[in-house]
Amino acid sequence: MSGYSKSKWVCEVLLGQVREHKLASITIVRPGLIGAHSVTGECNVRDWLSWMVRTAQTLKLATTIASDALKSVFLHLVPVNYVAQTIAILSLSHEVPNYSTFRDFERRS
Repeated sequence: MSGYSKSKWVCEVLLGQVREHKLASITIVRPGLIGAHSVTGECNVRDWLSWMVRTAQTLKLATTIASDALKSVFLHLVPVNYVAQTIAILSLSHEVPNYSTFRDFERRS
């Protein structure tokens, strides 16, 4: 288990204790991979995916990656503006049950 996974586990154990003692209402949001803004295209240019795409472009590997690796790999990116909107709605809602977890959500029309 990686350090990141261990830290998530410790955090969830601590949040569970907070919930048990009814010290706060807890909502966990795990959107998955956060992508560029759906309208402006703004994105985090320092994350691993941006680096990988830029490196592939620089090395002129984009065609090879697209034709070989991406045939078997699907990346589900959620637009950052949708993630922000969803978190805002959840945080303001009085109908979200205590200690809810929302994972890998996607926009539905």
